[in-house]
Amino acid sequence: ELFAGYIPQLYQFLANESLREQTLQTIGRIAKSRPDLIRKVTFHFIPYLGDSDPKSRGYAAWLMGNLYAAEAQDELKNLREDSNDIYIYENGEMEKKTVGQVASEALIKISEQKPLH
Repeated sequence: ELFAGYIPQLYQFLANESLREQTLQTIGRIAKSRPDLIRKVTFHFIPYLGDSDPKSRGYAAWLMGNLYAAEAQDELKNLREDSNDIYIYENGEMEKKTVGQVASEALIKISEQKPLH
């Protein structure tokens, strides 16, 4: 909550392709612990599920799962066969996953949890 006011500052970095991957990862990490701080702007991130960079697509999918973004289900379904690898730091370890795995996990999270509004 202390840093909530800084979150909107991160959005400007999404326009820069060289910073997009890290920015989506950072926003996804915030959403994992405090989805309520980002949930109201979920539609802003959905286009990144179609990004030309697989890492940006993967971190956008992870972000959608952390936001329980039911409105992104169609785009996430389209990513299930994406075999590009990304690394996500979870449970104290770097985990290698495909974008498709991340999208599938996001869909499971969305289906098991009511969205926050």
